[in-house]
Amino acid sequence: MSKRTVLAWLALAALFVMACDISFGNVPQAKTGPTVTYPISAAAPAGSPVDLVITMGGGSLDVTGGATALVEGSVQTNVAEWKPTVTTTSGMVIVAQGISKSPITDSTDTVNKWTLKLGKTPMRLKIGAGATTGKLELGGVPLQSLRVEQGASATEIRWSSANPEVLKDLTVNAGAASITLAGLASANLESLTFSGGASNYTLDFSGKLQRSATATVKAGVSNITLIVPEGIPAKATLSGGLRAANAEGAWQKSGDTYTLAGSGPTLTINVEMGLGALFLKNK
Repeated sequence: MSKRTVLAWLALAALFVMACDISFGNVPQAKTGPTVTYPISAAAPAGSPVDLVITMGGGSLDVTGGATALVEGSVQTNVAEWKPTVTTTSGMVIVAQGISKSPITDSTDTVNKWTLKLGKTPMRLKIGAGATTGKLELGGVPLQSLRVEQGASATEIRWSSANPEVLKDLTVNAGAASITLAGLASANLESLTFSGGASNYTLDFSGKLQRSATATVKAGVSNITLIVPEGIPAKATLSGGLRAANAEGAWQKSGDTYTLAGSGPTLTINVEMGLGALFLKNK
């Protein structure tokens, strides 16, 4: 495992430390204060692609393209200990929320709003977030890989325009998060691994599929909706406790497999679910 990979995983691991802010007896407790806005800006280090790691606790996270630098924007928070840091090493930039040394007493009043833009340097992006809400509009962002680790949250990840790079690996670990992935064909996707807990998930493969892609979807007691536009040849194979889907449109069933006719690159989807419901739709 490379040094850059180890550093990236250590940064993501900090998320779980931040999630442990609970109160015990006479332990000193931090309080909220005035809301402060911290500017975020980091140029791309030498070399390509660049590893960009973003870690935060609970709050809101909005990410778009259009930055001049590798990453720029702002963080607003009213918890002084959550002041973000930006660290640049060889080939890597880490934007991380500060870690509270004490539990937060008035957590219902906390402010933690992250608004970031990403630039045009080819990158491998890792995002670790706690209980967040937000939207990631990644159209046009040159992503070679993307890994998202989310706690309980409601998040939309969308590609409204094509990724200029091949997204070789997209991994989303959703936990009990409600997540929508949209415009996945425009992501220039090669491989998708999605895992979820007990929630509602939508994977929309709209856009132009530029290469054959494989998606592996695993979930527990969940409602999952898979949307594939007509014209994209697709095969969805079911395994686990759930062996039937609610299919709409042109999907054809044969045993545990559902197919769509079409031409061009093929989309292969492997779904492993326990209880819950799977919806297959056309657009």
